[in-house]
Amino acid sequence: MDTDFSFIGEFAHSLDEKGRLALPGKLREELQKSERPEELTARATKDGYVALYPYEQWMRVEANIRAISDNTARDVAIREISGKAEKLNVDKSGRVLIIPNHREVSGLKREVTVLGGLYKIEVWDRAKLEARRIIDEPALADVLRTVEIPL
Repeated sequence: MDTDFSFIGEFAHSLDEKGRLALPGKLREELQKSERPEELTARATKDGYVALYPYEQWMRVEANIRAISDNTARDVAIREISGKAEKLNVDKSGRVLIIPNHREVSGLKREVTVLGGLYKIEVWDRAKLEARRIIDEPALADVLRTVEIPL
């Protein structure tokens, strides 16, 4: 199944004491389009969030890495992208466990913001996201003018 996802919205959530996140219902509904809705691949970023990719999107990431013709660049991509990724299972309650290493790398604390990232889901530490928004404000204004989205 070749699916184009449209994960949208912003949701205030908390990680439980074990580091589990209950995925917002709207995002779980969109995830049902996946061939494997119970499977996500997570990748932590130093920007302050964990990216959650549905099965099909992660397969695209892997295909793009495999298509890199330069062996050195491909090896770097494998180490830094797929090597730091983790397969996650969505449990029957719609929760995923954000592994301790990913929580540490991205700086996730208990209070998180879950953002729809069109083709992926982003789980941000709430304070880091607010700080990032201040930094991104000038760039956002330029983008909104370029794509003619009214503020």
